[in-house]
Amino acid sequence: MDTRASQQRASDAEARARAPLPPPRDAATLRNELQAEPLQPAALRELATAAGQTDIGLLKLADRVSRRDPTTQILLLDEAARAGDLDQALRHYDVLLSTRPSAAPALYAQLAIALENEEIRQKLKAYGKRDWFSGLIAFAAAEAEDARPAAQLAVRARQFEDPKTADRLAPLLLSRLAQQGHLEEAFELASLAAHQDRSWRDFDFTRASLDQRLAPVTWALFETANARGELAPNGNVAVTVDPLTSGQVLRRITRLGAGTYEFWQLAVRTSGPAAALEWRVTCQDGGAEADLPLIGEQRLVLKHERTLQRADVSIPASCPYQEWALRVRGEDAQSPSSFYFEEFRLEAR
Repeated sequence: MDTRASQQRASDAEARARAPLPPPRDAATLRNELQAEPLQPAALRELATAAGQTDIGLLKLADRVSRRDPTTQILLLDEAARAGDLDQALRHYDVLLSTRPSAAPALYAQLAIALENEEIRQKLKAYGKRDWFSGLIAFAAAEAEDARPAAQLAVRARQFEDPKTADRLAPLLLSRLAQQGHLEEAFELASLAAHQDRSWRDFDFTRASLDQRLAPVTWALFETANARGELAPNGNVAVTVDPLTSGQVLRRITRLGAGTYEFWQLAVRTSGPAAALEWRVTCQDGGAEADLPLIGEQRLVLKHERTLQRADVSIPASCPYQEWALRVRGEDAQSPSSFYFEEFRLEAR
């Protein structure tokens, strides 16, 4: 993502967030109004800027009277930013996000860019229990050129200790980290989101290895117009594909050590004609996605009710991460093809 474009979006969003001001009133009118009713934050704020100069003392008084005047908060935020007072700037962000949720997209856009700064991330973790905080993480993960700062902040602010927050953030962060080639960080994050339960690393189909929150470092199930993979009643994976069509139904990134492995699959046809399976195993090095070296390819046609295949897959030392992808193709027939995996495993030789 183009950083300049992100900055421009943040600038546009900030302009939308700033509430339009009414026509300015003269200082005498404002003083008379405050004499009659002293605790008016909007009038204090207007008086603070009435003479073309900003009276910071009056602005701070308006802030103490009420936190709910957004223009006062924005003016104080700007002043804190000019003075380099990061703590005060973040306090005003917090007030704005807590009292004016409609401004969140604009404010998130500014903070998402600021997350690249280590000091800002360190200070922001103190706001981890605010209602707006997980929204910032989600926004930054989706929009940032590099999702790692958002992931680091989520970890530091203990966002994965709350199951609902973890369910919301983990899929987005893991997907973005994997898309950007930050696979080591994706695996570390998955361990945290799973609360150190390592069963999600199992290669065979289990409830943990099919946890869609942790995809693509667990098995991701896909559904297209013509093909779909889904959980079978036996806890494995069931697949359906329409005639004369094809589609990807499974994908996963693993972190297996170098060596030779024996790949087992036993597929049971449940309805329709034979379907064709094609497994492709490609090497990923954790960098930007490019032409990935193919290290394994297995094809299987389900001509019988039960079809077993065993094949060797060799992983070189130069391949720290592996992508496993299954595509299926339906035969020329009048009905879809359906099957499920009764056995599915990988064993080191």
